[in-house]
Amino acid sequence: MRSLLATVFRPACPLCTRPAQGYFCVDCQRQIEATRLPQPWQFWQEPLPLAAWGRYQDALKRVLGALKYHNRPELARPLGHHLGDLWLTGGHGLPQPPGVVPIPIHPEKRKTRGYNQAELLAEAFCQYVGLKLYSNLLLRQTDTQAQHSLSAREREANLATAFAINPHHRRPKAPVLILDDIYTTGATARTAQAVLQQAGLRVVGILVVATGKADMPGESPVSKSKTGANGQMMKGTSQH
Repeated sequence: MRSLLATVFRPACPLCTRPAQGYFCVDCQRQIEATRLPQPWQFWQEPLPLAAWGRYQDALKRVLGALKYHNRPELARPLGHHLGDLWLTGGHGLPQPPGVVPIPIHPEKRKTRGYNQAELLAEAFCQYVGLKLYSNLLLRQTDTQAQHSLSAREREANLATAFAINPHHRRPKAPVLILDDIYTTGATARTAQAVLQQAGLRVVGILVVATGKADMPGESPVSKSKTGANGQMMKGTSQH
């Protein structure tokens, strides 16, 4: 009877509404895993090192859409843990643990949505790996136009005055890592990086759940060991 009740009252998968095992059903979880990048640290290099867990397409794109636009804040937890697994591979090669700064959203947008998805991802990530979170260090001071409809130049102009440092927030002594849900052209990340650097903070890179960068590597089979940014061997991306 207990087994029957567990089956009947199992929560629905947010992507397909079938019974979930954990956060997603088995099939959707498999589809999410299929978007994982085989070389997530490929772009961990200056001027703004980038690491991304997956490709912004298919099931992962739908999960991020549900998190961001369909009031599913609980989805930040498994995605944040995916970022944690990626971080713990050590591909960043950093000798000092950074503080984590999520990309903020404008207060009016936060009021409408009820939460900032990047902050929720950062909370889950920091709890998982033990890094310090600085949620309110970076502020969104202008409610910018949606970026997806703009050209690269328009995106830069749209974000020119978007961010500011919170004058009432204590400054971290350690370098900082920017965290966001999606990386496309990098305009948002570069603007945030510039504001943080102008405040005297060193930005070590940006960590995202998904990227739409056109030149990310394909999903062809790769060896189970990779060389990280510091030259050390890191775990295969097919493992948690």
